[in-house]
Amino acid sequence: MKLIFILALSASASAQTFDWFCNGGTGGNGGCEANGQATYCCFEENNVPGFNTPRPTTTTSQNAQGGIRCGPNNGGLIRCGPR
Repeated sequence: MKLIFILALSASASAQTFDWFCNGGTGGNGGCEANGQATYCCFEENNVPGFNTPRPTTTTSQNAQGGIRCGPNNGGLIRCGPR
């Protein structure tokens, strides 16, 4: 019984999403779109002008050049999230 509980807890943790503060969309490598999502440039805190839309993103992605950073001073991360 303990094993089942641990497996269930592990599965729910891996499906967890986080709210990031994002722009209206950014260029990516097509990975987000291949999974039915959109690509955004996001910051963890709501203190960057133009990046104030909270989004429940699912994973970090890449731009066309393979980088994961975006936004002012490359302080944001390229993230996948619902359209």
